[in-house]
Amino acid sequence: MNSSPYIAFVDESGDHNLNPLKLDNIYNVFVLGAISFKRAEYAEFDSAFRNLKKHFFGTDDFVIHTAEITRPSKSSNSLNLRFNDSTFRRNFYEQMNSLIDKSNFKISFCAIMKDQYKDEYAHNLKDPYHVAFESVLNKLIQITDSRGIEILPEKRGFPEDNKLQIEILRLQTVGTQYFSPKVVRDGVSSVDLVDKKANLSGSQLIDLVVSPIGRHLLGYSPKPVGNEIQYNILKNKVIFSEILPQILDINNMS
Repeated sequence: MNSSPYIAFVDESGDHNLNPLKLDNIYNVFVLGAISFKRAEYAEFDSAFRNLKKHFFGTDDFVIHTAEITRPSKSSNSLNLRFNDSTFRRNFYEQMNSLIDKSNFKISFCAIMKDQYKDEYAHNLKDPYHVAFESVLNKLIQITDSRGIEILPEKRGFPEDNKLQIEILRLQTVGTQYFSPKVVRDGVSSVDLVDKKANLSGSQLIDLVVSPIGRHLLGYSPKPVGNEIQYNILKNKVIFSEILPQILDINNMS
């Protein structure tokens, strides 16, 4: 078992592609978010989250996935059909919002406004996921004071997972914009890509968190109470946000 004192889970909302023929004009943002816990605080959240799932689904083996609970009819797991019931859905989100509010974790995210990013960096476009990952990584190293953090991004499949593993090796070899290779290697105890099927509580939490952040950044009104995680609860846990193409200095991270 990893003995680092901190653990972080990473997931995205939106598509990282920059092909102008494939842009989503309704949700034209890419958000990469990370939630970080002290190890003991994660154990507390994990226990509470599993109990919540047992209460609503009769088992903690059920994997919560935003795309499926918002479109239950397209899910392969029939338990998601319970979200078609407005009372069930409202009760679930009320208890989930309450659990998030009282749990101790921090949110860091980097958002890329794809239209503006394409125009600003047309001469040197990079994979939005990799750009955002380095941004979030810098903050995770900073807030843990290089004492060691286990980072668990969600798998996306081939070839994206392979490209990310190569990018991680690059950061460990040449460093980031703000940290030397040694600081990166010492500050990050491991980066292991995990499958959603692994049923990790932290992976399901960050999956629930990133979409409301993206909607907020696009200026969309919150969904009716009982239909999503409330951004007003999440914003109190955000310790770092970077929106590109505007570049923020690490000394002004907040």
